[in-house]
Amino acid sequence: MRPANSPDIRALHPRLTLRVPLSKATAIPLVGWVPTRKTRFMTALLPDAAGDFIDVGANIGQTLCDYVYSGHQRRYWGIEPNPKCWPVLDHLIRRNGLVNCSVLKFGLSEREQTCPLYTEPGVPTDTRATMHAGLRPGRPYQAIEVRLLPFDLVRDLYDITEIGLIKIDAEGAELEILRGMTSTLTADRPIVLCEVLLRDSKADAQDYDRWANELMQFLREIDYDVYPLRARALTSFKTAPLAEFPRVTWTLFRAHQCEYIFKPREVTVNLAVTRPRPRPAPPGVLP
Repeated sequence: MRPANSPDIRALHPRLTLRVPLSKATAIPLVGWVPTRKTRFMTALLPDAAGDFIDVGANIGQTLCDYVYSGHQRRYWGIEPNPKCWPVLDHLIRRNGLVNCSVLKFGLSEREQTCPLYTEPGVPTDTRATMHAGLRPGRPYQAIEVRLLPFDLVRDLYDITEIGLIKIDAEGAELEILRGMTSTLTADRPIVLCEVLLRDSKADAQDYDRWANELMQFLREIDYDVYPLRARALTSFKTAPLAEFPRVTWTLFRAHQCEYIFKPREVTVNLAVTRPRPRPAPPGVLP
């Protein structure tokens, strides 16, 4: 993919003021971008997020579109290990003059290391790329080596002073990533929007149960509660938090059950998640 040589097109959604490179890989995720419940929650949460927005698993800019659509001007840090995605992210930021947005070209884990990233053959910007070959047994993969760093080290390297909101979409690497940002979570207490996948039907049930229990235990140890991210308003988190992650296998009809909010126990959040009104574009976005 060479986005610099690809024609630009304005994203089709009328309220998204972004020009995006036109290619097979970008057609649906970027050109045909539409707001989702994640977009609505980001739009509701960002005004009260006193700090930078961290996008873990930026891929080719789907959440960057959410961020621009929200109209808020918090500093954006996109973190992406897949080198095939970097040219699209760089192009989006440069072409649209997003001066408050940066891409960090590595992945996150609990320690510094190199690791295989498994992608579907023929899909270089695979949105389901994973560090765990056993996440979806039987699926064909090709592997590339990528660099991983703990986020607590990253924020010192890049002088990221305060974190307001974190989004994590890491295809099974959530626990390692969260462990690598323990100091950030305990000090800054950001809300985390996180995808936690249901078990693949061919994956080992005991391994999944052990992993899900460890993830929930880690969140309890740092005093975070877990709430499912649903399409409708969350009514101020008045329902009880989850005691454990669901133990059901993934199906297309359950795909909406994989998104969660991790909220610091002491933080009060009042969300009225409705259809966002049009907002001004962030500074630097081209008309």
